Amino acid sequence: MTENFLGIPISGDIMSNGPRQEQWGEDKFSELFLPLLLNLDIEEIRWTQYTPYFMDGDLCEFSINSPEIKPRGYKGSDDGYISEYDLVCGEPGKRPCDDPIVKKLLGVSALPAQKPEWEQYGGSGVDDSNATDTYKAWIGYCHSLGHFEDLLMEKFGDHAIVTVTRTSITVDTYEHD
Repeated sequence: MTENFLGIPISGDIMSNGPRQEQWGEDKFSELFLPLLLNLDIEEIRWTQYTPYFMDGDLCEFSINSPEIKPRGYKGSDDGYISEYDLVCGEPGKRPCDDPIVKKLLGVSALPAQKPEWEQYGGSGVDDSNATDTYKAWIGYCHSLGHFEDLLMEKFGDHAIVTVTRTSITVDTYEHD
């Protein structure tokens, strides 16, 4: 089959970015996001979204990164936010998953002999056998963000850090490499 554009045949090598996740709309985003946003034990939700600047030989593509939640009353990090990957990092007893507020909200703990490298266990390094619905909703949201790149780029632009509360959305410029 010959490809054409404007009725004119195209020849040559056409480079592709590779397979891309199917893009979903605002209704699906709302379905995944609202259970977190409406949870009174979560003060804020934020993420970064940007196209990298560096040229390491790979194509620089826009993506959604670092989804984080700010549990109400949590003081274990500098800014009160935690990411999925932060949960089990650090010294035992000082990790976010060891904090009583986080433990109550998410119902998870670190797997035994957890090392900082979360990939050690082929996943998050989290024992989710007692996970709450909030944890399951958060992980579902985190793992589906690639499906919303078009939507979030349209709504909030490139090189942005987006912070959402129940009453406002703030978009700030995100500085990165």
